[in-house]
Amino acid sequence: MEGNVDLKNQPEVQSRNRDLRQRVEDKFKQVFGEVFQRDTPQISIGIFFSFHGTPEDLEGLHERIKEADIYIPEGMGWTKNHLDALRNASFGKISLDVFRQRYRGNPAFRRKLEDVYNSCIAITIIDVPSRHRLNKESDAIWVYDPYQKDNFSETLDYTRESLCNIATNIDKREEYMLSQITQKRIEELLGAYPSLRNQKPIKILLSIGSSHAASPSDYSESSFTDEGIIRSRLGEKIDDDLVAKIFLERYFELSSYSAHLSLREWLSKSSRKISRFERLIISQLNLQDAKRIFDYIKRTGIRVPRTEFERIFEEKDIKIPQSEGELDELLVNQRPKINDTQTDNTSETVI
Repeated sequence: MEGNVDLKNQPEVQSRNRDLRQRVEDKFKQVFGEVFQRDTPQISIGIFFSFHGTPEDLEGLHERIKEADIYIPEGMGWTKNHLDALRNASFGKISLDVFRQRYRGNPAFRRKLEDVYNSCIAITIIDVPSRHRLNKESDAIWVYDPYQKDNFSETLDYTRESLCNIATNIDKREEYMLSQITQKRIEELLGAYPSLRNQKPIKILLSIGSSHAASPSDYSESSFTDEGIIRSRLGEKIDDDLVAKIFLERYFELSSYSAHLSLREWLSKSSRKISRFERLIISQLNLQDAKRIFDYIKRTGIRVPRTEFERIFEEKDIKIPQSEGELDELLVNQRPKINDTQTDNTSETVI
């Protein structure tokens, strides 16, 4: 019953799936050329690709910001208040303690404010704003609930369709971001930061989630869900084995809560570690295990199948670490071939 998303031969999909960095470079080059006309400045483009599940995932961003002239943060669902806060923080107009108190309920945004504080860097946002339909669609698309499906075959199809919907939403988001690199946007930046007119070269830094990076040759650092999304974006076949592992991964996350805390709260705040850990555990399970979890859920009505996962792990002699120290030891012993110490997937090109 294998399915696939046969998109890779469509010209518009090939265009969308070009390396994001290259498309951003091309668009900035074009627009700066239009704004400066005869005196087009040299432009340096850097992209900070990272996980963004916790504030700790942004380690290394502060150092990159110090090297840039323009910073474009990721900000799905942003508002004018977010942009104003970032710009005020950049010039230190409000104390950092006030920002920390004001955004204590939003640790990820608070971390962004801390990273730009007193940097005097120019800031703009090209991401999808809060009231845009794509933001509303995104909230719905990321909901994953196969519980109502009558059989396991339908669940696999539902999961595959969910991946396709997420991939399409990401493609639309990138196209929207590119559409926001306009003369009006650059002229507004030059008005707010006049010193940019004499800056040579202008160094631009864009931060964005890892799922926007070019397709990796090795998925060992990615969750199975991220692998499925990337493969779907590239129009590759999404076979039943991968779909089953994505199903297992989603329910394993639900079943791994401890005292109502997620894996990122009780085991490690590093999303990179958690992704590697989940992949390592789920890679030891198979299609039959996924059906077993599905049957357990349907038979018992228990939507957090912790007990059944524990039975499977015991049968397969799979040990789950109970501390970050145990997790680190596990990951060292199962170290992938690629370098896992890299905290971000960065790229930079001078135009």
